[in-house]
Amino acid sequence: MQVVIDTNIIVSAYLSGKSKCRVFMDRVYAGEYDVVVSKTIMSEYERVLDYSKFGFEDPTKSFIIEWFKDKKTLLPLRNRRMSFWMYL
Repeated sequence: MQVVIDTNIIVSAYLSGKSKCRVFMDRVYAGEYDVVVSKTIMSEYERVLDYSKFGFEDPTKSFIIEWFKDKKTLLPLRNRRMSFWMYL
């Protein structure tokens, strides 16, 4: 299944310990979903993870950004039909 992951899910996964967001992201990292992003979404990930209020350390930020760069499918989302749903 292809998924687009909102930045809030990523932030919550790292700030909330064993939250439903973290469980979901663990499944994403395990390869259970095909992650789809656009250049705009990648830019948002990078910008939000740099916010000092979240306190992300460089190794964590780097891991997240590099993982998405390596594992995702880059598509122009405006040209794709996709269903967005998530029950957390």
